[in-house]
Amino acid sequence: MRNTELQRDFNQNPKTKAMKASIEPQSSLRNDRNVWRTVAGIVSACALVTNATAASITENAAAPTGNILTSQLADLGPGVPDLNRDYTPDFPGQTFTVSGAATLDIVTVMGNGDSAGSWQAFNQPFNGTEIWTIQFGSVNTGTGAITPLDEETATGFAAPANIADFLSFSLANPVVVTPGVTYEFDITMAGLNGQAWFGLAHSTGDAYAGGTAINVTGGHIVPNPNNYDYVFAVQGVPEPGVLAWIGLGGFGLIATCRRRGA
Repeated sequence: MRNTELQRDFNQNPKTKAMKASIEPQSSLRNDRNVWRTVAGIVSACALVTNATAASITENAAAPTGNILTSQLADLGPGVPDLNRDYTPDFPGQTFTVSGAATLDIVTVMGNGDSAGSWQAFNQPFNGTEIWTIQFGSVNTGTGAITPLDEETATGFAAPANIADFLSFSLANPVVVTPGVTYEFDITMAGLNGQAWFGLAHSTGDAYAGGTAINVTGGHIVPNPNNYDYVFAVQGVPEPGVLAWIGLGGFGLIATCRRRGA
């Protein structure tokens, strides 16, 4: 029997047809999974871009109110220093989570009324030459290791000592954040021959369920032992256009795969 006859008999065999029918949907599903893996890879690659650029910093007596992704603004707390853990030389910060995909572009913290321009002179006003650094990263909740996502600096502003206002850092490179991931921000500053410092206000207890106050050392978070949270707000735009664009492209690719498999 020639090869063409063997092929025809094989294709017309009822058992062969049943096998093909069961295999073809699985092939389509595999294509779908590959598309989603590709989309997820693109999103992850976008999120892991780290740029050391310049942020801007503003001071306001009122707390922010718009585009808040997550915050702890209800319990303004005492802001009492705890073994210097509140101060910027110790890289204080906060872990947090978000409820939906978004582009994060502003973080706000509150001064605790115990800030100055110099350890030695005390209660010196900021003179505007201080350099602030803010880092964002994702956190491995098992090990505490930080994967940096963005780090930016901002030149300070002239301000009185013992500032108790809200300081907002606007990022030059907004960060894509997604639910199910623990993130962190931490802040430090330098100036006046290494003597500049700034204190952050914190809550009276565990006021924020999505994270906790931290310090950063050696690329790892160190949760505050007193289990409080800083007075903070993280702002941004929900459902960023880049994710929507990628998602629509992904659905288009999936539809194409399914049409080809039909």
